[in-house]
Amino acid sequence: MQKAALFAFFFIGGLFVFTACAPAPPTTPANFIVTDLKIDPKDPAGNDLVKISVNVTNDGEQSGNYTVELKMHDVETETENIQKQEITLGGGDSQRVMFYINAEPGTHRVTIDKQIGQFEAHAS
Repeated sequence: MQKAALFAFFFIGGLFVFTACAPAPPTTPANFIVTDLKIDPKDPAGNDLVKISVNVTNDGEQSGNYTVELKMHDVETETENIQKQEITLGGGDSQRVMFYINAEPGTHRVTIDKQIGQFEAHAS
């Protein structure tokens, strides 16, 4: 595929002027990268509030929407809880995304994208 160039011809004070403008290069689409999973605290008492967070970066040039999905798996009961947050990031932007949960006693595996962590809540 050939790229088109823009040309302009006009007269200024009796002079013929020619201008050529190359089209802007295409921009890269939004691409989201999830990093830096944090769990605070890692050893809560039962029913304590636990903050689970990740950093999301759009390394593309265009804006885009991304659904951040937290999967929390209770190891003992084999149950899974899923929470989601929709975010919009401009090209090159980053945002810390936080989830807050009430910890139930037991061992919990946490997954957001390819980030994996674990915490153990003790009976209060």
